[in-house]
Amino acid sequence: MPFKDNTFDLVTCFEVLEHLSFNKFENLLHELARVSKNEVILSLPFANNKFRISIFLPLIHNLSLQFLLPKFYRKHKFDGMHYWEIGKMNYSMKKIVRIIKKVFEIEERYTLPDNTYHTFFHLKKLI
Repeated sequence: MPFKDNTFDLVTCFEVLEHLSFNKFENLLHELARVSKNEVILSLPFANNKFRISIFLPLIHNLSLQFLLPKFYRKHKFDGMHYWEIGKMNYSMKKIVRIIKKVFEIEERYTLPDNTYHTFFHLKKLI
């Protein structure tokens, strides 16, 4: 990227990296770290089957249980857009986290209850 080192207080990258070949993933993470002063928020697609049970009780409010099962049994087929997605064969969450941890500390990882297809990573540069 045509920016000096440590240019931005916060770098965000939402649903972008999967549009590039997976063999570029780690180098792209290094580039995000290079232009960030410290923090990066990254969003990646997570192919999963979601099972959710929600109960609303007036005194307790909302009680929700959610289970995410990766589609690890499915091989990813390039659809003209995504070269890869977390949760599909050869792209496990464990593998993605291992690569991210080479470049960043993971402060937080989460999905939104109503849209589990997007996984967010709040990252801090390793010093």
